[in-house]
Amino acid sequence: MDRRYLTIPEGLSKDPRLLPVRNGVAASYLKGKSEAQNYHDGVLHHVIAPVCVLKREASEEAGADTQLVYGESFTVYGEEKDWAWGLLERDSYVGWVKKSYLKEGAFNATHHIMSRGTFLYKTADLKSRPLMKIPMSARLEITGEETVRGTKYLKSNNGWVIARHARKLDEYASDFVMVGESMVGLTYLWGGCSTFGIDCSGFIQLSLQMAGIAALRDTDMQEQTLGEEIELKDDLSGLKRGDIIFWPGHVGMMQDEQTILHANGHTMTVFSEPLKQAVDRIAYLYNKPRTVRRLFGLGIEQ
Repeated sequence: MDRRYLTIPEGLSKDPRLLPVRNGVAASYLKGKSEAQNYHDGVLHHVIAPVCVLKREASEEAGADTQLVYGESFTVYGEEKDWAWGLLERDSYVGWVKKSYLKEGAFNATHHIMSRGTFLYKTADLKSRPLMKIPMSARLEITGEETVRGTKYLKSNNGWVIARHARKLDEYASDFVMVGESMVGLTYLWGGCSTFGIDCSGFIQLSLQMAGIAALRDTDMQEQTLGEEIELKDDLSGLKRGDIIFWPGHVGMMQDEQTILHANGHTMTVFSEPLKQAVDRIAYLYNKPRTVRRLFGLGIEQ
């Protein structure tokens, strides 16, 4: 994944959301950077559930911080009963995941899902029994292919997938705004960053991810790290497609000079609407937008 636009400033380098240190145990790569009684290399796992939740505490009652999706890598540094504590490879987020959603070992992924979601089928036949539904960005190890009645299928270790729904891991969408547009109508979910449910910063992260641009998870992190800050004018003029616009606690992307795409708790969906309409409505919760950041040199279609 292209990390040209992902930088972790000093202020975030010791953020507990990104720092695998707990009860005197720390990741080995933190030696000399964080004090701990023991350092652990961690044990690599991968996700075997379509989507699962990462929590700040090892408890069913704890709120969701983010999500992991099928095939992603998660390094485990500690365990407590049914829970594993560790770090998500995608964005270095740290937290607890149910052990039943993980399998020890590396996953030799070759492809990722580019559609909003797809099914894994028992056989290379869209009329066969679906084994599970997996979301956009899920990863698969493809071991073969077959064309049946004009439809091409890819064979994975866990079922068959429609070929047009997947691409090789190094193949990305050309325009992250187009990815965002493909998600219009998805249901809003606090802590969600998948096409099974998504929040505002998860929507930005996933859209960028599918275009090969790594991004941190939360709104405040994205506001500090994505692209370069540009002037935010009082009349909201001068914006362009792909600009990322931030409120305190909310974020969206510009679909064009006057229209915003964002996952929001008002419509409870990913929604496209006039920016000025969104600003007026959001003001009572988060005030007016305070920052705009632009990712230069991406060739976004205007």
